[in-house]
Amino acid sequence: MFLSCFPSFVTEETKKEIKQDALLLKWIDVIGILDQNYPNYITIQVGEQKDTICRAHNIANLETQGEVIIIDFFGTPKRYNEPITIPEEMLGYKIEIDTTLCKESGK
Repeated sequence: MFLSCFPSFVTEETKKEIKQDALLLKWIDVIGILDQNYPNYITIQVGEQKDTICRAHNIANLETQGEVIIIDFFGTPKRYNEPITIPEEMLGYKIEIDTTLCKESGK
C-alpha cells in the first residue's frame, strides 16, 4: 500500500533498437535520478521468446551482421567494476564482443 506513494527514481530509455526479421534487440539505458550508477542492459526477442543478453556499465555499441549480434564494450565487459561473462549464443543467434574500444576516444 505504501509503495505506490513513493515516486520512481529510475527511468529507462531505449538507446538503440534493431529489428531484423523475427529478431528484436534493445539496448536500454537505465538512468537513476539520485545519481545511482545502474548498468545498461541488452535484451533479445525472437518471436515470443525474450531474454537478457547482458547487464553492463561499459556498453559502447550494438549491431548485427546476418545471424551474428555484435556488442562493443569499452574494455572488458563489467558490471559494478566486476568482469562479466557474455553468452556466446542466445535464441539461435551467435554473440560476438569487441573489447578494443577506448572510452576517451570512442575508437
